[in-house]
Amino acid sequence: MLTFAFLVLTLNPDGDVRMTLSDSQDLAACQAKRDKITPVLVDAGYNVLASLCAETKLHLTPYDHSNPDVPLNQYQVEITGNTYTVAPVAEGDACVTATENTPTRYCALSPQSVIEAQ
Repeated sequence: MLTFAFLVLTLNPDGDVRMTLSDSQDLAACQAKRDKITPVLVDAGYNVLASLCAETKLHLTPYDHSNPDVPLNQYQVEITGNTYTVAPVAEGDACVTATENTPTRYCALSPQSVIEAQ
């Protein structure tokens, strides 16, 4: 099932790309969330690589700020214009970063896990 989700990619000081993906009720709610959160991240000194709303089939667990010890999952993220695709990278598989032909492809880490469709 397609839903709107707010994607944020940040670059941390160690050079890792971090990702959050949060479902929204509709495009307007997603854009409101984006317009509220992105300036807060920038003002706090985060290097925001991407902040956008689009439809996705992928659903992740809610982002939990309170538990820094949660293992990180790896995701392949590709941005094309105002859309994106996010796919989990299986343990042991390679994640391909940007190339000349795909300059907006990222290997991102997130404590969020995939919620399987029921």
